[in-house]
Amino acid sequence: CGPFPEIVDDLPESNELDTKDHASLSASDHDDHRYRDFFRTRSTSDSAGIFKKLLAQDSFEESVQSKLNSLRLERPKVRVVPVLKRTKKLVMYNIALPITLLVYGFVSLSVEVLFTSCAIITHRYFQWSSNNSGYFLTFLTSLILPIYLLSSYWSARDGERTFIKKALLMMMAGFLILANYEALLILPRQIRDLFHKETTDTSETKYYDWNLGLTQYWIGVMMIFICSVSLEGLSLSLMSKVSPEKLNRSQINCGVLAPIIFCLGRVAGDTIIVMVGFHHRVIFGDMVNSISFILLFLCCCCFHVVKKHYFFLNEI
Repeated sequence: CGPFPEIVDDLPESNELDTKDHASLSASDHDDHRYRDFFRTRSTSDSAGIFKKLLAQDSFEESVQSKLNSLRLERPKVRVVPVLKRTKKLVMYNIALPITLLVYGFVSLSVEVLFTSCAIITHRYFQWSSNNSGYFLTFLTSLILPIYLLSSYWSARDGERTFIKKALLMMMAGFLILANYEALLILPRQIRDLFHKETTDTSETKYYDWNLGLTQYWIGVMMIFICSVSLEGLSLSLMSKVSPEKLNRSQINCGVLAPIIFCLGRVAGDTIIVMVGFHHRVIFGDMVNSISFILLFLCCCCFHVVKKHYFFLNEI
């Protein structure tokens, strides 16, 4: 058997090698098939789960998009009555806010009455031309900036509510100075015909406190105008401090309420001028007294309200 019989005897036969190799190969193939089937089933289940997740996400995005489109198409309905009720509740939450609105409206009313009646009064009592009346009104309006500066200084030193109270007192004094006392002394002679209609201009007085009428008118109007401008700035400043935060964030806030009150005050002032101009009564024959005493009554009402709620006129 050759020179190396031991080695030849130890070698396995070829058939034995083939059977062992075939067994090992078949076992490895079986394991490969098993692993391949396992990964195939797992990948299939994972892909099915991912596919389901993608479908769910797409359906969710479609539902969200449809809701957004519906919200864009539908216009929000603004209900007026609930908004007004909520605004009223917020305004009345702090009593200082309606008081400042009242003072602001009275200031706009008084300034409108003074400016509108200036040309009529100066022409009737002092025979001024329209140019002279315009010069007088220009002089008054040139005082607005110094009045704002002085009022801000005094209000910072003494407090806004104290200055409002003093300004209303000065306005009442201005209306008393503005009154035509000569016409009041003559009025008792016509006491029987006070409420009779007059179709002519005989009831319109053209005398004004003897020789002091012009000086009296100047002083009265300047006092009223200075106090009115001071009250306008102070009421707006106090309004911004006492307004609730919810009112400032609402649709109708102080930025809307203040112009509305200002316009209503001007309308009321023009209405007073029209009523006095078309009075046709003897008691309203003197235009100065008709205007001054109406404004004096309104000023007394504002002063009473401010005095009654003086403690609450402070910052929140």
